[in-house]
Amino acid sequence: MSNPIYDAALEYVDEGISVIPMKGKIPQVNMSLYRDKLPTLEELTKWFDVENPPNIGVLNGSSRLWSVECNSTVANNWFKKLIPEPLEKVAVFRTLCGLIYLFKLPEDIERVRSRVVVVHTAQNKITKERMAFCVEICGNGTITCLPPSVSLPSRTIYYWINRPPFKELAVVSPRIILDRIGPKNAPIQANLEPTPQPGPQPGQAKEEN
Repeated sequence: MSNPIYDAALEYVDEGISVIPMKGKIPQVNMSLYRDKLPTLEELTKWFDVENPPNIGVLNGSSRLWSVECNSTVANNWFKKLIPEPLEKVAVFRTLCGLIYLFKLPEDIERVRSRVVVVHTAQNKITKERMAFCVEICGNGTITCLPPSVSLPSRTIYYWINRPPFKELAVVSPRIILDRIGPKNAPIQANLEPTPQPGPQPGQAKEEN
């Protein structure tokens, strides 16, 4: 019986990406154990080669990956103009809520802090509430679910729009993105609280502000 999630998990680990099982967006194992090591084939089989496999999560900051989430077309069109590398070198996939971009960290950066920038707002025609459309830089300690994870309860399957080999992924410093955002480029600077981050880990070399 075909199991796309198990197959994808094997593929990611084969490319050096440490993945963990997720129930929705909640990790099902101690994620800190896989911050600096890959899961074994036995662990992958136990987690994902099951009848109802969990989602596939990757811890931002591990495997030298970091991500940016855009939750609307306007936010996405605004953000992709800030990317300093050719778009064909950037991994991009679609979720229920928008697009997620994956980059590699430069070797001299060990930690990324989460940031949220509100690109535009609009009024919900039904509830009349103001909705914020954002670009979120997902820092260390946050988790990104990779395709073909499933968004519940809609059962929407995440899928790749562009998927270069991870070893060829664009190396981009979060500082470059933040410098390009700046006060002039961002229509609205958000005062939203990003996902809480753990404290500095022993032996960290450098932190990206």
